[in-house]
Amino acid sequence: MTSGQSVAAHLSAPARLLPADPLVFREMVIDVVRAVQAQRPDGFLHLLYSPELADPLDLRDDIRREVGLLRREWASTYPQPDIDFARFLTLDCRRVAAYMCETDSALDDPLFEASITQAHAEAHLGVQAEPELGNDTPNFSPYAVCGWVATTQSAAELARRLQRCNRLGRLHHYHWLRWHNPVYHAALWPVLTSEQRRILLGDALWIAPGPLGRLHLYQADPQPADAAPLPLSFSLDKAQLERHRDAPAAVALARSWQAAEGDCPLPADALKRVLRHLDDARRLKLRGEDRQLYAGAMLRMAPGAERAAEWTSLLDRTVRGENKLRDGIAVLPERFWSGGTLDDAPFDTAPRNPPHD
Repeated sequence: MTSGQSVAAHLSAPARLLPADPLVFREMVIDVVRAVQAQRPDGFLHLLYSPELADPLDLRDDIRREVGLLRREWASTYPQPDIDFARFLTLDCRRVAAYMCETDSALDDPLFEASITQAHAEAHLGVQAEPELGNDTPNFSPYAVCGWVATTQSAAELARRLQRCNRLGRLHHYHWLRWHNPVYHAALWPVLTSEQRRILLGDALWIAPGPLGRLHLYQADPQPADAAPLPLSFSLDKAQLERHRDAPAAVALARSWQAAEGDCPLPADALKRVLRHLDDARRLKLRGEDRQLYAGAMLRMAPGAERAAEWTSLLDRTVRGENKLRDGIAVLPERFWSGGTLDDAPFDTAPRNPPHD
C-alpha cells in the first residue's frame, strides 16, 4: 500500500480503537503519523499540547522548539499567563538533540516518543487533568497531548488560523470554541461544512486521540480550483453552537455507557448517537438533568419502546412540568429496557447492551 493509499484508508475508515498495550499503541500512532507525513513531505510535524497546571511533559518554558500559542483574543481583558495556553510545538530533533537524528528529524525528536507515552497514559491509565485535583485550568482540556499535526504551515501560522476561529460573539457575550480540546473537536467536526473545515485546518492533517479511546484523523477537503478565496474565520450556526455546548455532557454519557459495557468497545459512532439524543431532547424542550436522562434512557431503551404510550405520556408530563423525568423513568416496566435497572447516579442511564437505532 502506498502512503497515499494508507492515509486514504485511515481517513475513510471509522476512528480506530487505541490499543491498551503500550507497544501496540505506539506502533499504531507511528504508522498513522508516517502516513500523514508522506502527504506533506516538505512540511512540519507539530505536537498540539495543552500544558494545564500539571504540564506533564515540562514544556511551558520550552524555548528550543518553534511554538505557536493558542491565545484567547480577549486575554488582555482577562489576563492569563502565556504558559497556560495550548500550543503547537514543532518537532525537530536538529534543534534539541542533533546527535539523535537518524532518518526523520521530527520523529527522532525525543518529545515525539514522550508525547506517545503521555497520550497512552491519558487514554488508558486515567492520567488526565482534573480541576478537583488542582492540576487543570477549568474549561481548557482534560488532555495534555491533543494530537499531532502534519502541515506546510508553521506552528505560529497554524495557531493564528485556529485562534481566528476560537471566539464567537462580542466582549462579555462570547463563546470560546476550544478547537484544541478533543472533547469539543470530536463533537463539532462531523457537523462542520467543507468550507468551515478548510478555514479551520487549511492543508493540515490532524491526528487526535479522541475522548472515547479512538484515534481520529481530521483533514479538510481540498479547495476547488475555481472557488473564491476563503474568509479568515467563520461563525457557527445555532445548531453547531448547541453541539459545542453539549460536548462535555455527551462524552460523560458515552463514558457511562462504556463503563456499563465493560470490555466491550462502544460502536465507532457512539458519540454521534448520544449527541443525536441530546438534540432530540432539546427539540422536546427538556432541560438540565431531564435532557441527559432522556439521552441515556434512549440509549438503553428496548427497540420500539420509545413509541410506547407510557413513554410518550411521561415525556408530555415532564415538558408540562408535572413531574421530573427521573421519577417517571424509575417506575417504567422492565420491558422498556435492554437490561438492568436504573441507579441513582446523574449519568446512570447508559445501556448495558449496544443501543438500537
